[in-house]
Amino acid sequence: MARKYKNVRGTNDFLIAAIGLTLLGLWAVRDGWFPTKKVLEKHPLVEKAVFEDAGRVDAVLVETGMNVSSNSPLIRMNVKDLDQKQADAEERLKQAEIEIRRLDSLSATSTGDTDYRELAGQKEEEIKEIKREIAGIKQTRMRHILRSKHKGKIKEISVEPDQRVDAGDIAAVIRVHDHFYTFNKSLAIGSLLGAAICAIIHIKLK
Repeated sequence: MARKYKNVRGTNDFLIAAIGLTLLGLWAVRDGWFPTKKVLEKHPLVEKAVFEDAGRVDAVLVETGMNVSSNSPLIRMNVKDLDQKQADAEERLKQAEIEIRRLDSLSATSTGDTDYRELAGQKEEEIKEIKREIAGIKQTRMRHILRSKHKGKIKEISVEPDQRVDAGDIAAVIRVHDHFYTFNKSLAIGSLLGAAICAIIHIKLK
């Protein structure tokens, strides 16, 4: 058969391009349709929202099929027990602060053997401990609103109001919206199609 493209110089450029595009396409196929464990850790297909602490569900703030953004509130836990713990700790803190002011006053005026400064120092340590306790309660309170980590759609809700749950229990399953997979699927199709075109051109030019 006579060569069709008489004025075109034959090279391997299109062959090299076809090989490169094929390799790129196969890489994109793997990431788009058959992701590795490492890829799934970085770009999960689903998110399982789990409770960090045991407690009782106060309200479910989402519904199945609802779209949520990252950091959206999903479940609110009952915090009545935390309210009581915080109120008790704040009352103890108030009494301790009153006591340390009394000890400081006695230390300034006393001429006896009682070391009020030492007692005040002990009370200061008690106050620091109570403040740490209150900070811990507030931190726990923040965890009692379970939030999503990724943007997506609610696939499943596993709890209902007034249900008792343990730490580690699954509250909801979210189908994650991640453009990573859409991009790689499009890249795979485009690369393999481009590789086929380059291969055909290479054959025609030979």
